[in-house]
Amino acid sequence: MKTIVFCSEKGGTGKSSSLILVARAVAEQLNENYEQHDGQEERELDFVKDSWTFVPERKKVLVIDLDTLGSSSSHFMPENLKEQDFHNCKHVAAAITDDSNDSLRDYIITSEYEGIDLLRSSESIRRINFPQNIIRNKMRGSLLEQYYDFVFIDTPAAYNPLHISALTAADTIVTPVNPSLFDLSASEHLGKWISQDVSEDVTWRFFFTMMKPDNKGQDEYVDMFKNQFGPEHFYDFEIPDSVKVTSAIDRHYMISHYSAYQKLRSSLCGLASAMTGITVDPVGRF
Repeated sequence: MKTIVFCSEKGGTGKSSSLILVARAVAEQLNENYEQHDGQEERELDFVKDSWTFVPERKKVLVIDLDTLGSSSSHFMPENLKEQDFHNCKHVAAAITDDSNDSLRDYIITSEYEGIDLLRSSESIRRINFPQNIIRNKMRGSLLEQYYDFVFIDTPAAYNPLHISALTAADTIVTPVNPSLFDLSASEHLGKWISQDVSEDVTWRFFFTMMKPDNKGQDEYVDMFKNQFGPEHFYDFEIPDSVKVTSAIDRHYMISHYSAYQKLRSSLCGLASAMTGITVDPVGRF
């Protein structure tokens, strides 16, 4: 299981939007992989050229929403929420504060998307004192690796003990940035905190969002970022500044159905592949 935390001190970078679309792309690919190999008896199957190995039991993507705005929760929220959560207590705040139960699985719900489960946000998370390792310990106690291939964690646009707790559970931290001086300054601040609070074994990577086609003025900012942090810390894929991002989320288009959205689809699949280490290029079944 690989845990990827989306983190930014600055709002408006496309953090939640990027997480939503990347998580959906990965889930679509996993669905195709398992369907293609359904019924095979091998204990381990190598589905992709990058040597990521899956056991034959079907696993999923888990989205954990720690952002008090709840954008990811709103997007993935199932229509039958009341049936799954009759008492309205299946959310991250309840899961974290339940001292009698170390398992997050009792608070996870099935999303509207095949292959994606959700631990939804709650406004009451603002009032929780997060011990540094609470999320990591809860994840380990839940044996999530038996149920999920990838966990994506959304965090608020800030930096506080909640973030430290999320980042200590990460295998990879990803920070979306716009090509601007404000984002550069915010990323420099974030880098100082990460260097103090997170193990050196955790990978930190950037990717650019809101990239305008044929805008040469962006190159100067891109160079500033790469000079400051090193080009090796940047994914080679960028999210374009396009109404298609919002449209894809609002209309719930499947990633594999981007017939008119090829540039966005290519960027998303490339970014998802780079983050996860598997080949993400879902074909679709329709």
